[in-house]
Amino acid sequence: MLYFDWLRDQRPDLLPLYEKLYAKGAYAPKEERRRLAQLVRREGVTWPARFKEGTRPEPPPASETEEVVQDSLF
Repeated sequence: MLYFDWLRDQRPDLLPLYEKLYAKGAYAPKEERRRLAQLVRREGVTWPARFKEGTRPEPPPASETEEVVQDSLF
């Protein structure tokens, strides 16, 4: 996993926590997601309705995705 490689190199102190949080897959446990959501709400940041828990944004139309060129991170 690319992120874990970066974490291992840059923040090895956080690696055990992240390995525990993501041991079962790509998403943190529901309790952790709720904790983070409460933290974000408390700081005054709100998410658009399309990003609320349990929903996913609609993919853009094919015509929009054909012209998008994303720069590489590496």
